[in-house]
Amino acid sequence: KFEIPMVPVDNPSDVIKELKKHSSKLYKYKAKVLAVEDNHTNQMVIKHLLKRNGIVADVANNGDEAVKAVEYIDYDLILMDCHMPIMNGYDATEIIRKELNKNVPIVALTADIREENKQACKDVGMNGFLTKPIDENKFELILLTYLEDKIVEVVEKIGQSDQSEEEYVNEPELKKEQLEIYLQENGMPFEERK
Repeated sequence: KFEIPMVPVDNPSDVIKELKKHSSKLYKYKAKVLAVEDNHTNQMVIKHLLKRNGIVADVANNGDEAVKAVEYIDYDLILMDCHMPIMNGYDATEIIRKELNKNVPIVALTADIREENKQACKDVGMNGFLTKPIDENKFELILLTYLEDKIVEVVEKIGQSDQSEEEYVNEPELKKEQLEIYLQENGMPFEERK
């Protein structure tokens, strides 16, 4: 059985060593993951990172959609943005925990790294915390931590990648998806309306 030791957060060099230990391998999972995120670019990045790990995720645009999805589907992991319209991630997590009584791991996705935000995430029942922009190695460590029993394949990475969220957005596959979203939301570009 594979175990990841708890690494003290106050010692960043130990965290980096732990991440590098696993960064030469790519873990493929058979898991049901729900990504809860209102920003379309962030949705694409998250879906892309999950797809690299063999996971096709469901996406909810806000906490209300997430709660409805969790009512009907037993997810193995939920990646939850904290600040969204309609219903935020804190309220959605409280409902998932208290009203739906679901014990699925929920990892906060947020750009707010203040201690009071981390505490708020713990207080509502979130299991982990991942900052945006998303670091690929930390993201993969989150998957490994919460989906260890869902691993179906381990492969060596071809060439090390330290891509951040910004670099993923510039990949051709994501650029095409960004353009499709833009056209859906805004219609045809002005030049093509003639």
